Amino acid sequence: MSFYVGRKAIRKVPGTVINAIPLPKPKLLEGFGKRALVGEICGCSGKR
Repeated sequence: MSFYVGRKAIRKVPGTVINAIPLPKPKLLEGFGKRALVGEICGCSGKR
């Protein structure tokens, strides 16, 4: 019986790890003139 309990615990590990990783929240901008801010926002993200 312990084999099945261990197997069940191992199957839960990927879901636990995925839920522990924080996801970035998107920043939504809308309205007149917001298109000009896209470069500034991308520059602040630090990604190239």
